[in-house]
Amino acid sequence: MARLNDPFWHGENFETEPAGAYGISFPALVSNTTLLSVFNRLTSDPALASTFLATPLDLYWYYEFDTSRLDINKFDDLLNGLNTTLVQVTNTPVEPPYVDRTTSLGPTDLLQLYSNRIAVLRVPLQSLAFLIVALVLFFVSLMTDLLVERQAGVIALLRSRGASRHQVFASLLAQGIGLGIIALMVGPLLAILATGLLVQRTLASADQAAFGLITSNIAQALWGLRWLVLETVGVALSHSRLHLMPIYPASSP
Repeated sequence: MARLNDPFWHGENFETEPAGAYGISFPALVSNTTLLSVFNRLTSDPALASTFLATPLDLYWYYEFDTSRLDINKFDDLLNGLNTTLVQVTNTPVEPPYVDRTTSLGPTDLLQLYSNRIAVLRVPLQSLAFLIVALVLFFVSLMTDLLVERQAGVIALLRSRGASRHQVFASLLAQGIGLGIIALMVGPLLAILATGLLVQRTLASADQAAFGLITSNIAQALWGLRWLVLETVGVALSHSRLHLMPIYPASSP
């Protein structure tokens, strides 16, 4: 039995009901092929030439909404495009006496509610992301300081052998690039593995499917970290220069 509150059936419960002078109405659910064959019979059989519809015929077209392609970063564009499409489709076409009117409906209320929840959730998520970025930059600067101080003797030896400040900086930069490449190769894999273990232990089985959004779009997730990587590199380079300058402030570059 269809539910009355289900918008898909438009209030139809498929129960028999009296149709006045026409007898009893028996609602039925048939395929498109069956429906077209019935109309072909009505229009081609001479014995049914005087047959007519007691009430206007309502036709519904449903288009599947692919939720897997939703992008929260472009949700406003989706809502605007959907509203524009619904307005353009309304009363198009209208061909009296065959088509009296055309209406269009879409899940705009549901999508708007979802958009509002995203806006609310972004506040704590962005705050947490800023804290994480600040901690990462702090630890990078701290590690850079320790690296330069640890190799102060080596730097002094290189400078005593005639190496310029730029050459010393280039040697430290080469070491940092090598370690950075290794970190970029191993870090994301370890992060995904650790996240998967945390998801399995903390989230319910019904909510663990959200982790699949990361594993199925690894390239996009890594591309989203590009600004963090650039900021980290910039902080490391600036701290290296700042700590090389006070070691030999009077040395020639």
